Amino acid sequence: MQRPMPKQTDEGGLNRAADASPQGILENVKAEVEAFVKNAPQFDDLTMLCVEHTGPERERERHEDRDPL
Repeated sequence: MQRPMPKQTDEGGLNRAADASPQGILENVKAEVEAFVKNAPQFDDLTMLCVEHTGPERERERHEDRDPL
């Protein structure tokens, strides 16, 4: 039976730079994971996805810039 993961109360990887790009956020989270596991051997892969929501205003701008057919 696996031991439960310690409860984390700090969301440093996500909140360290709230205005960072998606790539920057992923780099911050990866650094936090690496700091947490220290020298423990990796036994599984790590998949991360970060999505940037630009909002309806940005979507309207994209449609307004298109040439009509």
